[in-house]
Amino acid sequence: MNTLSLVLRVEIWILLGGLTAVITYQLLTGKINTSGMLTTKAGTRNFSPARLQLMVITLAIAAYYLFLGLSDRHAKTLPELPNEMMLLLGGSHGAYLGGKLYAMLAEKLQRLLPTSLPGRGRQNNK
Repeated sequence: MNTLSLVLRVEIWILLGGLTAVITYQLLTGKINTSGMLTTKAGTRNFSPARLQLMVITLAIAAYYLFLGLSDRHAKTLPELPNEMMLLLGGSHGAYLGGKLYAMLAEKLQRLLPTSLPGRGRQNNK
């Protein structure tokens, strides 16, 4: 049984190493397109701080979880992520999705409201 466990562990590391190598190669050669990852998709394609904070928080917590797992190699279960990290991750995603929802609703509301109201866009000159 010890041999089977060792073989499975080696196979998993080979698989993960291979996937990492393939993804890294495709990122470096441009086969995976990352050109618009940190820009808004609406019109001007400006830099998006919300996308940056979402990516940084997600990668930081993923790295923290990886180091938790690597720090105790003899554990029989996956490590537990502290509640504070889960709140940080959920808050980060909630803030990003809340901004997207606000932008979507503001755009729909602007299309629904008539533009002839005082102070709203162009006025009808009849």
